[in-house]
Amino acid sequence: MLYTALEEGTAEAEARHWFPTVMGNPSTSRTGHYLCFSCSFDGMTKDLRLKHSEWHELTQENYDFCNKLGKEAIEEELDAFLSPSARKVNGTTVPVFTRGSVDNPQVLKAVALTFDPVTGEVILSVEDS
Repeated sequence: MLYTALEEGTAEAEARHWFPTVMGNPSTSRTGHYLCFSCSFDGMTKDLRLKHSEWHELTQENYDFCNKLGKEAIEEELDAFLSPSARKVNGTTVPVFTRGSVDNPQVLKAVALTFDPVTGEVILSVEDS
């Protein structure tokens, strides 16, 4: 699965949230890097944003519901969801299930994430190219 977002700010909010967890909640400052890119998408989607008022589990920390939806999407041969972001109000995440539905990746920028264990804050900065 390729986990993407429609808006750059949504991708940043997701990266800020997940970075400390991926790093194992370190006790010292850590820096990681990712590439912000755009790509073409051609595939069948299901828009779950319209279901958020009914399916609150879409943006909760227990992922059982979302994992079940993902399994159903693969069985139905869907290529992606449009889903509300749990990290950014009115943001849209796009989990992509099929490799062939994305093409033409173009790097927009390189980003550094630095975790401060004292404050728990994750600072994002654009790296020089």
